[in-house]
Amino acid sequence: MNKHLFRSLFALLFAILLCGAAQATILELTVLDNVDNTSVTHATVFIDGTNMGRTNNLGQFYVTHSDINDIMLRVSMAGFDDWSNIVKSNVTDLTVNLSRKSLKLNVNVYDSDTLAPIPNAEIVITADNATSAHNTDATGAATFNIQGATLYAIEIRSPNYQTRTGTVDVGSSDVSVQYALMSGNRFSFVVKDPDGFPIENAEARIDNVLAGKTDPRGILTTNVGRGKTYTIEVKKDGYQPYLITRTISDTDELLSVVMPKAPVGAFIYVVDESKSPVNGADIYLNGEKAGSTNQYGRFTLSNILAGSFTVEIRKSGLVNVQKQINVTKQGDEFTIELPFETVDLTVYVQDKDKKVVPQTTILINDNKIGVTDDHGQILAKVKPNVVYNVTAVKDGYQGVSVQKEITQSNATPTLTLTLEKNLDWGFIGLVVAGAIGVLLIFGIIRIGRSKTRHHIIRRNEI
Repeated sequence: MNKHLFRSLFALLFAILLCGAAQATILELTVLDNVDNTSVTHATVFIDGTNMGRTNNLGQFYVTHSDINDIMLRVSMAGFDDWSNIVKSNVTDLTVNLSRKSLKLNVNVYDSDTLAPIPNAEIVITADNATSAHNTDATGAATFNIQGATLYAIEIRSPNYQTRTGTVDVGSSDVSVQYALMSGNRFSFVVKDPDGFPIENAEARIDNVLAGKTDPRGILTTNVGRGKTYTIEVKKDGYQPYLITRTISDTDELLSVVMPKAPVGAFIYVVDESKSPVNGADIYLNGEKAGSTNQYGRFTLSNILAGSFTVEIRKSGLVNVQKQINVTKQGDEFTIELPFETVDLTVYVQDKDKKVVPQTTILINDNKIGVTDDHGQILAKVKPNVVYNVTAVKDGYQGVSVQKEITQSNATPTLTLTLEKNLDWGFIGLVVAGAIGVLLIFGIIRIGRSKTRHHIIRRNEI
């Protein structure tokens, strides 16, 4: 009986295995590019909408499914159109050819110097042994129909411009690229001093025609016909000019110019505040005495190189002045004004009793400088060796003016002004009126007494 049971179980297990084998199918999927039949790696495989994985390096993917039902298969890859279809349940081998997306390539071409669009430039693109060519329109633009997931070689040509080449890697969307073409006649000047510093605003002339001036980098770019001989001159005030005759060939792109500074002369004029020339003012150049001005207030800086210098002017009685000057060319002139030195003049105001008089208005040469403080004094800035008219004014006092000349000395000069009070005419008027009243009363009394005496004499006579 056990033997019979064992045979039954074995038969059942075999039947189950047969049924399982009959219900499972393995689909070998191969994904290829329909343009060149190359394997498409990393393409995503969907079964009935479910992401099952990606193809391997051979473009293959293995799908295990039931052979009872058909499956909805979809293959997706960037740069390609999706492929989808229903696959019968009994299919075990399938090749899918993906079509590349139809896209647009927009190309714009500009002049590298002016950034103006270049019309009629020829653009050629190449990929997978296929070539397409277009010319740019009036806006410097051209549009190509291209395929996704493709690497394109691009070449741009235009008369009088250098040819430009490159590559454009197209993915799954439209592409816009821009290219700048350099003029085939483009030629640059690079101008520096012997220390390697750029020289700005240097003029470059080709066959005596001004080509332009260098920028802050010391560079000037212009157009020059190749294969010709030119006389080239570069110059700037304060530098030794550069002159050369040479042929500019197709392989010449720039000319390096080194310009040493040239000795130049400059003039310094020194005047005071009144614009009068200052004779004998000492001139110091970068801390060292260079000389003194003549009777016309002039001093000549001979054979100095162009550049910046610190100039200091010193003269007794005038304020020392330091100034930065920039000598750029022969004969530069610099006028420097020296203010007069000032001293502190202390003005005191008192009355006849030598008591201080505060809040007194002080004028110097009719210009109000302020009022005295509680101590009856005020400080004024004046210039030495000048005669000043100093006036003190205060209500209730008679104004007073004096002339004062301040000489240079180590001592602080002072000036004392004494004010007298004005007469009180109101009080005087009252006194006078009172006196007149007293005299009138006295006169009336005298007259009255005289009449009485006269009357008595008459009665006696009678």
